[in-house]
Amino acid sequence: MVELAELVGKRWSILMQLLQREAYVTELAGVLEKKTPDMSNYLKELEETNLVESREEASPEKGMRKYYRLTDKGRGIVSFFQTLEYHSREWQPKFEPLQVDLCLDVLNDSELSLEFREFAANQLFMFCSNDPVLVAQNKSVQELFKKIVRDPPLDDKGVGERLRAAVSTSFMRLLTEEKTGEWVLTELYPHLTRCAEGEKNEIVRRWALSMVGDVARGSSDPEKRNEAKNMLLKIYFADDVELDSGLGDEAKKALLRLDYDSKRSVLSHLKLRAKDPDPRARLKAEPLLKDIILSSPRLH
Repeated sequence: MVELAELVGKRWSILMQLLQREAYVTELAGVLEKKTPDMSNYLKELEETNLVESREEASPEKGMRKYYRLTDKGRGIVSFFQTLEYHSREWQPKFEPLQVDLCLDVLNDSELSLEFREFAANQLFMFCSNDPVLVAQNKSVQELFKKIVRDPPLDDKGVGERLRAAVSTSFMRLLTEEKTGEWVLTELYPHLTRCAEGEKNEIVRRWALSMVGDVARGSSDPEKRNEAKNMLLKIYFADDVELDSGLGDEAKKALLRLDYDSKRSVLSHLKLRAKDPDPRARLKAEPLLKDIILSSPRLH
């Protein structure tokens, strides 16, 4: 048990990624900033302990691709350690609004060192992970979030990445909270749709698209859910989005997470695209059509 706990601790970031969705080696390596051969070894180690399993799927442009996911044992182990982490947090003092204000002051002072500003950005992210609704009560945080979605920082690490993460980790909770849901849809969502469609930086575009996916499955507004779902389909079938690209994969996974009624609508659209004269459309439609059918038994 001690050895298992040590392994879980060492590979926790991988397990947390796979808890959200299955992924392939190079995708995990990119997200977690690891070398692909090292990531292959880490996954092999997790497979040998039956925490992770794999399946192969044909990719039109890459041949066979191996996807990894948590086993039932792996999910149980992760759930156990998350429960421990949750109870340990209960003993920790809650953060104070003053701490949020101090982080914002540091982030707004460009004369301070980059290291100090990175520290403040990471602390803000941690506060958002802990209680995004409380953090978002701060009007200055609301303004910061609006600034981030209007003009997303492009750096893939450091201050910009932490600030984007603060928004995305807060987004679903704020969207589904009665007090903040309307604010999210009116002040943040329109900028995210623009970014998801037109941003040239793929990392930032994926970041925005992930939150469009949140709206498609989590908004209480049926019109917004439908609008977001249609955007996911539009981006998935866009000429500039390759089937096995990070953006195409993000759109696909967001579509697979939709509720039953939304999936039925997507299914109808995909059946039409599977008959499209354009071979590129057919090439994209058929794999997603199969995945939706396999993931939704009642749709068979």
